[in-house]
Amino acid sequence: MATEVSIAASSLVYLFGQKFVPVARLTGETLVYGGAKVREKELAHTLLLSAFASLAQQGNLELKAGKKRRLMLFSSDVPLAKALTSPEGQRGQLERMILGRAGGGRVYDIVRGIIGKDLRNPWAHIISLVRSDLVEEGYFRAEQEERRGIGRLLGAKTTITALPERIAPLEGEADRLKGMLSAFQVQEARLYSMLQKEVTSGVKSRVYQEPETDAD
Repeated sequence: MATEVSIAASSLVYLFGQKFVPVARLTGETLVYGGAKVREKELAHTLLLSAFASLAQQGNLELKAGKKRRLMLFSSDVPLAKALTSPEGQRGQLERMILGRAGGGRVYDIVRGIIGKDLRNPWAHIISLVRSDLVEEGYFRAEQEERRGIGRLLGAKTTITALPERIAPLEGEADRLKGMLSAFQVQEARLYSMLQKEVTSGVKSRVYQEPETDAD
């Protein structure tokens, strides 16, 4: 039987990102709540990993190892995902998108489908989906401000701020999620390793490549 949750795992990972992802030394994602700067790519990967793992743990998704044929004769192990419940009513946009695409195929293809098209920064796109969720759910507030002068050509500036009184009580849930992910990594080490590789390669495959031009 599927378990109902009050907030998506991916949302908890973004809210308390410093618990799940190393701090960035230079460039990275500055978290809206707390202001910590964390590694962007690792944050995007962890958002996806937490969504897949939590859906499986809650009984909403079946994760299992499958085979991918390579060079006709050889095959390699890949994780397959099949939705066991409807995405309707599921917390979290990432989680809903996973359930809507999980028909028993590869996690790699699900990740590619979530991103939708090749982008210069698909990692930032994944993060933006979760950030938008937190605005919709009322944990963040988005305010638009008109730019001045020539800046008006860029349109209104959106500023996102956190609502600490709503977020702070969720820290215990974030700690429990971190414990669940650690247990999953140990108890299902082979499956977790495959899942990690598929998520990483799936996002990377969506990086936009500049078309080659013929030299004069």
